[in-house]
Amino acid sequence: TFKLNIDLRNSYLLNTEITKLEEMDFCILLGFNPRLELPLLNLRLRKAVKKNNAFIVLYGYSNNLTYKFYNVSNNLIDFLKFLEGKS
Repeated sequence: TFKLNIDLRNSYLLNTEITKLEEMDFCILLGFNPRLELPLLNLRLRKAVKKNNAFIVLYGYSNNLTYKFYNVSNNLIDFLKFLEGKS
């Protein structure tokens, strides 16, 4: 499993090999449409959903991403509440 170390900035930036994204099981998309803006990322997310049954959470406008995802909200304040553990 992938472990996130939030102590170092480079641990949570997208500084990983793009092929490793297929191995993840959880992803939060914040305010963008990967199908239009990052098609290669969208393809890897789709593979992760099909292969690992990855759970994709979207904070932003609902899009047709070609895979199942959970659209939480269009409001950034809801995302901040999620980070604080209040949602």
